[in-house]
Amino acid sequence: LFNYSEDNLVRKEVIAGLLMSIAYSRMTKYYSYITSHFTYPKTYVVRFAITAAGITSDEQFIHQLLLLTKKKKHRKTAIQALKSYGPKIIDREIFLSNNNRQSIMKKMANDILSIL
Repeated sequence: LFNYSEDNLVRKEVIAGLLMSIAYSRMTKYYSYITSHFTYPKTYVVRFAITAAGITSDEQFIHQLLLLTKKKKHRKTAIQALKSYGPKIIDREIFLSNNNRQSIMKKMANDILSIL
């Protein structure tokens, strides 16, 4: 979609709108756009990326949302996003589906339970 650099910053409101549109439309091929904005220089945009991830409730965002709970300025938004996943966030299918990552996933499950 849009690429950004210091010389070519797209208005934060436009980016926020795109993030929300991708989330609500469930356009999975653009979910990488949401992911790429978790590290955007403007907090406003990062919060919209976090919110968009929560709206999708897609498994691919869980780990990054958990990491964002460790940053004070994004903690509340990340917790809200994780809550929007509902009960499926602690489903064994999500966390224990890959035996190679089992211990990491158990740690994530414990982190989620402590947040909720």
